Amino acid sequence: MKVSGFTFIRNAILYDYPVVEAITSILPLCDEFIVAVGNSDDGTFDLIQSIPSDKIRIKNTMWDDTLRMGGRVFALETDKAFQEIAKDTTWAFYIQGDEVVHEKYLPEIQKALIRYKNSPEVEGLLFSYLHFGLAFILVFVGVKMLLADFYKIPVTVALAVVGVALMFE
Repeated sequence: MKVSGFTFIRNAILYDYPVVEAITSILPLCDEFIVAVGNSDDGTFDLIQSIPSDKIRIKNTMWDDTLRMGGRVFALETDKAFQEIAKDTTWAFYIQGDEVVHEKYLPEIQKALIRYKNSPEVEGLLFSYLHFGLAFILVFVGVKMLLADFYKIPVTVALAVVGVALMFE
């Protein structure tokens, strides 16, 4: 079983994204982790490069800023990272630069990956989550709107991100 993590990021330092925490929160589950780093003005590339892991592979990208409306640029950047994952990947784990997985859930996630890796009826895993908004005044609890953070897919299958990098088709 092979697990590939992937994400995209641009100007993480300027906008104070906890991308290092996002990546390292799932890195123990991953055999590789692809980060599409956009043309940043703040040292984001060096920040990602400073994460002490040989699992991380960086893909430099150029954002098309004309596609910001509706978040289309986010979908395209997600696709760029996804296209770099190993072709023999069993599970693809997508995490955004402002998300983290608490370490207490890693063993439970690992068990689910193993349990369902050969189950054709399982295409992904859904997680309950907490969403903090308005400077942590509001907390929303629910099941993530993504198809899953984990996608069990043959990497050779065409997969396209739709919307603002929240769903795959």
